Amino acid sequence: MSLLVEQHREIADQFRRTLDATGERRRQAFDRLRRLIAAHETAEEVLVHPRIRWKDSAGDVRARARTEEEAEIKAALAELEQVDVESPEFIEKLEALRATALAHNGAEEIDEFPVLSSALDDAQLRRLRRGIAIVERIAPTHPHPGMTLGGENVLAGGIVAVVDRMRDALSRDSD
Repeated sequence: MSLLVEQHREIADQFRRTLDATGERRRQAFDRLRRLIAAHETAEEVLVHPRIRWKDSAGDVRARARTEEEAEIKAALAELEQVDVESPEFIEKLEALRATALAHNGAEEIDEFPVLSSALDDAQLRRLRRGIAIVERIAPTHPHPGMTLGGENVLAGGIVAVVDRMRDALSRDSD
């Protein structure tokens, strides 16, 4: 679970970097933040939330709450992609998203990670960590609010990820 906690810290730092930057640097910082969140949430939806459902009697309630928060985060992130990074609206929406994302990450660290850490043995935790790394490498790079369940991410995620990467490449070429 330490990998996910480290990623939570990296996401928090990237919010700060994005808010502190201006102009092209802010756009680049936001692009990095977007990719971090998209990959991180996909891995949690595919690997972490299903496990909490299996390993904890209250797991379904816990996982459902986190999945709903992730849908809200992805929707806000998708909306931010359409806003000029130099506008006051962008800063306002980014600060609101940061508050939501940090609260969500805190809830995972309190409600899910300790349960999984005690329910999984060392070998299972190592496999989970490897799985997270694999999912994040092939995950979409943009938020897709409609894809919140592990099965949706597994079935459509690869196709969506390819489209996202093409979109990213075309965007870089047009800059």
